[in-house]
Amino acid sequence: MEKSRKIRIALGQMGLSGGNRGVFRQVTEEMAKAAAGAKAELLCLPELSSCGYFIRREELLQAAVPAEAEASRIGETARKYGISIISGYPERDGDRIYNSCVAVKNTGELIGNVRKVNLWKSEKKRFSEGNDFPVLDTCTGKAAVILCYDLEFPEPARIVSMKGAELLFCPAAWSRPAEQRWKTDLAAAAVSNLVFVAGSNYCGEFCCGNASLYGPDGRCRAPEREILLNIPGAGENKVFIFEIDKAEIQREREKIPYYEDWKGNIYARMMREAWENRQGLGESTQNGRSVFRTAEE
Repeated sequence: MEKSRKIRIALGQMGLSGGNRGVFRQVTEEMAKAAAGAKAELLCLPELSSCGYFIRREELLQAAVPAEAEASRIGETARKYGISIISGYPERDGDRIYNSCVAVKNTGELIGNVRKVNLWKSEKKRFSEGNDFPVLDTCTGKAAVILCYDLEFPEPARIVSMKGAELLFCPAAWSRPAEQRWKTDLAAAAVSNLVFVAGSNYCGEFCCGNASLYGPDGRCRAPEREILLNIPGAGENKVFIFEIDKAEIQREREKIPYYEDWKGNIYARMMREAWENRQGLGESTQNGRSVFRTAEE
């Protein structure tokens, strides 16, 4: 049996989902301080945590920066508190804007940059699509970032798991009406790939909160600690601390041979055939109003 490989992670849950960028920077700072004080090795913040998800287009454009600039900014906080950080932000690359996350080491060095691939409804008017699901070498080992709506598709989680990721982080702005899907999707990604999946989210009027960790057995894990931050004018902000024993992954995989039995060549052929012969699927059929209130409304 594999020896215990315990690590400690922190998930940030932000009380505001839009507003002054200075407030979000203060919240990020306080979350990093609290997580480091609880001996966490890595802190994962929600989607677009540098500026908030529900902001107007002009505010989004003002907040958008190149990956190097965001890595430098969040890297200062990581270095100050000695903790690795995954942080969401609008990435500017030429004339394109991406919904991205940057990951930095506790020394402030860049680990990697991840762009959201599957854009949700009104996001298609604001962002360009990413085209990759990279695996990152973090202090917690091989990890990956699956951004919000990307989690609703089984392929991204399977791809990064096949590439060696054992811990999947899902920074999100997940709506209150879709709370059950949040819980189900996190659990499904964990149990079907025999990995740990951690989701960070906003809470409040629009988002369902429930920052959570699911193990390779599909069970939701109770946090070791729950830290409430007192930040005036910033809503209810919490940091959840979880201890993970990565030896659980190997124990589950010895019992359930998903990877040995996976027929990737057959699935790939059948998916190509299904896509070529789809009956109206894959075309936009959503004329209804989004469950999210867009910033322009």
